[in-house]
Amino acid sequence: MHPDTRTRRGSGRILLSATCALLAWGSVGAEDEVRPWRVYAGVQQFDWDTDGLRGHKVDCRTKACDDADFNRANLDSSIGFRVGAERSLLDEDSLLLRAGAEVGLLFTEYDLSQHDLKLLDLLGVVAVGVDLGPLQSFLRMGLGGTLTDDGRTGLVGFLEAAFDVPVSPDTALRLAVRATERDGPDSDDLSLLVITGGSRNKGASNWQLDTQAGVSIPGVLVGEERQLSRAPFWQISVFRRIGKTRSRLGLGLDIAAFESMVRTEFKGVSGNERSKEVGGITAMWDFEFAEMDWLGWRVGAGVKLADWEAGSGLLLNEQGQEVVENRIDLGVLLKVDAVFKPRSRFPILTGIEQVYWPEIDLGELRLRLGLQIAL
Repeated sequence: MHPDTRTRRGSGRILLSATCALLAWGSVGAEDEVRPWRVYAGVQQFDWDTDGLRGHKVDCRTKACDDADFNRANLDSSIGFRVGAERSLLDEDSLLLRAGAEVGLLFTEYDLSQHDLKLLDLLGVVAVGVDLGPLQSFLRMGLGGTLTDDGRTGLVGFLEAAFDVPVSPDTALRLAVRATERDGPDSDDLSLLVITGGSRNKGASNWQLDTQAGVSIPGVLVGEERQLSRAPFWQISVFRRIGKTRSRLGLGLDIAAFESMVRTEFKGVSGNERSKEVGGITAMWDFEFAEMDWLGWRVGAGVKLADWEAGSGLLLNEQGQEVVENRIDLGVLLKVDAVFKPRSRFPILTGIEQVYWPEIDLGELRLRLGLQIAL
């Protein structure tokens, strides 16, 4: 189920290096006042175009089964994270032309073996668009390479319809539908991204938006792990500063792709690890207790409401026996965030968050990385 530790660390270093390179690239290019770079980041939900039967139909652990699943896209639909930079090449009347690059990280698994799989996409992107006044519409195309954490490589390309909706003079939300083709599995993707130009001239804003991705580690510090493996998640949060204080109030949405480590029988087939995408709504308060020109620190607390209903034995005790079903729980959280501000452009947010769900006695330690954007 779990890839080699060195492979995990290697894929993490690749993603971090590529993300930092894109952010630095946007920061340098943004000196051009005529055609500045814009950075975007956010979540993608993807659905694989499976050829033939889909799902866990046979209990098989061999590489041959993984190869067959990859070639016919018998993979779990799940979540991913995307970050990129783009620059305007033409902005004349209502016609728009942009070019840039992006990095995408997708979390999934082979359905037969249940082995975890991560795909890293590195793409060059061009976009043709129309300014419709209240929004901008784009046809975006990309081509590049893809790499998996178990050593598969190949080409990847996409065609996407995107709509940018401004939320401030310097920030927009992008909703996009994408058809992706790879040397192997193809997918249909839906994404929600935050785009910012990171203007230096903009005054201090009382509104901020955080977009992040990370990993949840069950059973750390407080609470049980309930036989859950580490889970990828994404979250997007909007904060409002309270008056002239250093405190903020915020509201966030997130989704985590949890999976049981215990193999059970499902629809007559053994060896299945039950899974669920758990969505949550979070109300938060945080306080800035230290700030420098390039680094700021925040501590905070909040409550999180989530639906853990699975109907399939997702949450288990140490003996592998089912302990919770059909449960909506209200969790509590504590967090510490660090905000890095390279040259006061595109602040990079990294944080750690402890969540405890009292009704199901589950604890999570969440590690996060993303962008902080002034609206």
